[in-house]
Amino acid sequence: MAIHSNAEYARGTWFKERSLAGPVIFAVADGLIHHADTIAEFLAQDGYEIYAYLGVDRMKITTPVLFGDTLRAEAEVVELRPTQNPERFLFIYQNRAYNQRDQPVIEYQTTMLVVKKD
Repeated sequence: MAIHSNAEYARGTWFKERSLAGPVIFAVADGLIHHADTIAEFLAQDGYEIYAYLGVDRMKITTPVLFGDTLRAEAEVVELRPTQNPERFLFIYQNRAYNQRDQPVIEYQTTMLVVKKD
């Protein structure tokens, strides 16, 4: 779409400049959440390790992200529950990213399959 790639076209939109496409916003936010394996380290504190990244639910992009914006992200644990396999658990957490004006730009929920380490 031209709004994301054509600066001349974007000047004529209500954004007045290019904006990031939704998938790019998600990739940046998820990268911020997982940078330096912070989720893995958090789980390891309680003796768990990541087995599989199962998916993302309830994604909402709430504010445009423009070139030059600075983003930060945070995650909050929603649930850790056993599966039918007693060695595996579902780890669900809520992710949010904000711009430099503290406006939320994206939120979504991630589900991972984790195992208890011996």
